[in-house]
Amino acid sequence: MSFLYAIVLYMWSYAVGWLVVDKLILRGKSTSLGGFFLFLMRPAVGIGVSGYVAFLLLTLGFFPPWLATTIMAIGALVGVVALRSTWRDARLPGWDSRNPVEWIGLLCFLAPAGLGAFATWTPSLGIDAYMYHIPVPKQWLIQGSLRGFPFNAMSNYHMLTDLWNVWPLSFDSDNFLLTKLKEYYSGLAIALLLALALRSKFGAGAGWFAATAWMLYREILRHGASNWIDLSHAVFVVMALLVVARTFEPTVARRRLFLLAGVLFGFAIGTKLTGYLMLGYAGSAWLLLSLFRASIRRRPMHLLRCAILVIIPALLMALPWLAKNVILTGNPVPPLLTNVFPVNSQYAGAVEDFRQYHKLDEPIDWSTKAAHAKLFFRNTRYLEYPRLLTAASLALLLLIARRKGTPRSLGFIAVLVALMLPQLLFIEQERFVYGPSAMMLLLAAWVAASLLHSAREPRRAIIAWIAVAVSLFCFYNSFRTLWNHAFPVLPGRQPYPYSLLLTRHQMEEDFFSKLPEWEFVLEAERLLGPDDLLLNTELGFHAALIDVPMLPNPTHHDRSTYQHLRNLGLDARQMRDALTELGVTHVLSRFPEPDPEIQIFRQRYLEPLITRDGLVIYQVRTYNE
Repeated sequence: MSFLYAIVLYMWSYAVGWLVVDKLILRGKSTSLGGFFLFLMRPAVGIGVSGYVAFLLLTLGFFPPWLATTIMAIGALVGVVALRSTWRDARLPGWDSRNPVEWIGLLCFLAPAGLGAFATWTPSLGIDAYMYHIPVPKQWLIQGSLRGFPFNAMSNYHMLTDLWNVWPLSFDSDNFLLTKLKEYYSGLAIALLLALALRSKFGAGAGWFAATAWMLYREILRHGASNWIDLSHAVFVVMALLVVARTFEPTVARRRLFLLAGVLFGFAIGTKLTGYLMLGYAGSAWLLLSLFRASIRRRPMHLLRCAILVIIPALLMALPWLAKNVILTGNPVPPLLTNVFPVNSQYAGAVEDFRQYHKLDEPIDWSTKAAHAKLFFRNTRYLEYPRLLTAASLALLLLIARRKGTPRSLGFIAVLVALMLPQLLFIEQERFVYGPSAMMLLLAAWVAASLLHSAREPRRAIIAWIAVAVSLFCFYNSFRTLWNHAFPVLPGRQPYPYSLLLTRHQMEEDFFSKLPEWEFVLEAERLLGPDDLLLNTELGFHAALIDVPMLPNPTHHDRSTYQHLRNLGLDARQMRDALTELGVTHVLSRFPEPDPEIQIFRQRYLEPLITRDGLVIYQVRTYNE
């Protein structure tokens, strides 16, 4: 059944993307994108648009599961029509079935892509997925509104592709496998985009090598099997940058390309705050390269019109999230810009803890940043990272750029990489820079392929053997990562607790005895109705399974409700009133509270309903004792 749901989700996303890209933006105008590029773009755009459709319906307060199912069923039928009219686009340009390099490259690519597909249908990775990537949109779906969660600072992020999760969750609220499909597709689409960008100039071998190198990067395989948002953010960034790069090549509908790039940047911004940075980098690179063209330099208004075509739709896509945060918290981008836009008292505690945890108020420690940058060249696990390959090839960039006939799109990507290089070297989380990393890998592969294309036969053989050795090393590391993290349910292996959260059936049938907290999940659902609201203060990743209205539990750097109320200096009666104002009817807690005032609060206003293994479910009393 999950496989059938996956097909429906793909067809629905493809249909939405086809309507928006082909019928609304491009309208049949001639561009240099090509059919295969559009074939990969349509589902990605569909994911973004679907997220905003869910945003609109939840804002209106009307999004029952039957409506979601009806919309997706109709969309899937439209997707069949769209695929029938565009099925020729699925053919990779220049494919030659008589060329053995095509088949060898395809097999090399399918090996890691197949591992990633298998990992997608295995237990999820990443505890953050069960802290807010799934619970927050799931609670929006259950409660039927786009409400705020004061004690979970992460819920105030831009969450476009997280919001897409409500569509698969409307099928089966406990089948989190479906929510991972967008991440796997995004990683796969980026790999094929890299292949497409290289094979037209350097042949099938260069294209398949770049795609395989991307899929062999173990973090891509790992996060492609997660419920996170970094790869879906990256695919918007990569597509937007490649669309902007095409504007430097001869094309008829250049204005429509700028408009399409703006929409893609808007999706990237709606998914992750770093989308603003990507838009700034791309705009700066495009402006710098355009100023070297005399024909454009004499037309400043043309530059302004092109910039507006990108910036306006991108910011319009960000506007719903900015408005939501202003209404709920008083700040458009919490926990940032708190000096300019203070956060209201209800959200201030969680935002303050978030800033302290990430040290946002402290000056940048450049010595630590420099030490982190050096780590790339001292730790062997970074040998597989695309940044290192790019850093080694940047010295050759001028040699390639000075050659006659070099596409201007390569110059755009080179300037873009140069602007992003400091961030790429100093960033501490690889997943934050997947999009820029893909651009760096494309640039490095372009430089290497160009040198190889003009090299003599002995050099070509040496470089080929080096490439094979590096690929085998990457494959080993990738397989080891998947074995240790993505396949924990194989016989004889000790599973991670959060890796067992597959479906309700598997939890009850196979792993019930290993997770005593699961009994609390079932008990909570038996006790609470749709008009109740459970405040979860301690239960971790298991909270994602609770199918009742709930305030998601705080993450590792957010305040719990009790901490927040205690810091406000409220007495027991005021704490009860604060919870009642939030609509809380029940409280789930794990540890006893040493604070005397909280103990009084519990004794007077919380009635224990279930106590088991240190976990307690209380009912909030509305009367005084």
